[in-house]
Amino acid sequence: LEQELAYGTHTVEMIFRNTSDGKVNVRLGGAAVAGEDNHMDKLIALTIDDGPRTDTSNAILDVLEKYGAHATFFCVGDNIKTSTYPVMQRMLELNCEIGNHGNGWNVMSGMTPEQLTADYNAVQDKVYAAVGVYPKVFRAPGLNVSQTMYDTIPLPFMGGNLGIPDWDESVGLEDRINALRNNIEDGRIVLIHDVALNAEALEIVLPEIIDQGFKVVTVTELYTLRGYNPSSDSNMQYTEFSK
Repeated sequence: LEQELAYGTHTVEMIFRNTSDGKVNVRLGGAAVAGEDNHMDKLIALTIDDGPRTDTSNAILDVLEKYGAHATFFCVGDNIKTSTYPVMQRMLELNCEIGNHGNGWNVMSGMTPEQLTADYNAVQDKVYAAVGVYPKVFRAPGLNVSQTMYDTIPLPFMGGNLGIPDWDESVGLEDRINALRNNIEDGRIVLIHDVALNAEALEIVLPEIIDQGFKVVTVTELYTLRGYNPSSDSNMQYTEFSK
């Protein structure tokens, strides 16, 4: 149900039945029945850039599936091929989402409106051909943005930063683990890349996050559950959606 309600505005009828202690607590972003925590007050959005890749994306998805976590995969158009369709379909099957990360690794901030539209639409169409849905969030390659991009691309821009160059495979596992731990903060968008060592780092850090009471979600789940309505007209890259 969480995934079905991730997009758009919905009217939901909630019927509360008697509980053993007579208590029903209702919270913005979810309901906690009989005082049980629904984990909506401690949320982190996990995002993975530069896929899809058949090997590393699946390794990351294995960890997410093991711990019941969700993530947003910001996919690059050049990596979307018939060979990567199955891993993209698996992303949605595991209640993850797919975002637009540009058609290549080009610096889009220097593009004209026509070039931007062509690049953006290429990714939208490739994702739709693979999984039958269009991305609803965008992340600029290298986080390099321009006013022309804000004026042209009709999706909210998502930022984020891990604090280390984790796309570089010379960065060791311990550095990745420590960087993830240092970014555990309610409402934050955590940005990592689709590489094998990050799957290993997540295997260590995800159960720690969950033990601390955090729920690991997609960026769309994060801002929806927090009651935000981000817009491409905001002229900003969102890095968090706090309470």
